[in-house]
Amino acid sequence: MLEAFIEDLSLRRKRSSLGVFIQPNRGTEGWMVERFKFDVYRGGIGVEHPAAKHIAAILQLDDVLLREERGNVRFSPLREPEETRDLKHISLRINVAWNGSRFVAESGYAQVSEKIVASRGRGGEIVDLHKALRNLYYRSGGEWIRLNVTSKDVRRIKRAAEAAAQALNSGLPEEDSLKMVGVDMVLEVPGVDEPILPVLLEANPRPAGLNHSTSLEDEVDAEPKLMVSSAIFRAIRAMGRRLLHGEGP
Repeated sequence: MLEAFIEDLSLRRKRSSLGVFIQPNRGTEGWMVERFKFDVYRGGIGVEHPAAKHIAAILQLDDVLLREERGNVRFSPLREPEETRDLKHISLRINVAWNGSRFVAESGYAQVSEKIVASRGRGGEIVDLHKALRNLYYRSGGEWIRLNVTSKDVRRIKRAAEAAAQALNSGLPEEDSLKMVGVDMVLEVPGVDEPILPVLLEANPRPAGLNHSTSLEDEVDAEPKLMVSSAIFRAIRAMGRRLLHGEGP
């Protein structure tokens, strides 16, 4: 399974050296998520390989999920990082809620870490979402270039999170669907002057860290406010009105 995944990924990406995350299918908040480097020219992966051992450990508890390492955007707590050590891995947690008619991305936070798994459960630090978006860098031509996040980029991030929540609930009646989801993503910049590409990692049906969430405004320089969701309360009120009038859930 693992070797076939790596060979296929190598052919599609036209690279021999690859990073792959191995994690539980139903794990959240960074639990048992590990990243391994592979070179397709270095032979097979035996049972004693650390990746094979990690897969065996997960299989005792859950199914295994393999995913390609993605995301070339980093965060710096400094306005102008002097060294690459000042740059940290970053993932975004976007809270998406059902408002009674559609899913709406309203709030979230960023998780940053010197380690490649940036979740707080693995020692990462929570950073205000807008502060994070104002202090991003991407690598191009051997240099780290400051990323200017626009309102279009923010709307693209929102749409990606909303689409993920919609897909997660596809085919479910409203009464059985998840009303709030924490969608994790990393960001990629394919090249200079190209738009940000949000890359989805996972969806958390029981999102942690809601008390750290602030509003996700279209303008990066806007002053965010502490919030989780207003949409879900609109959905609850609408559902209550339907029940009051005997219309069912």
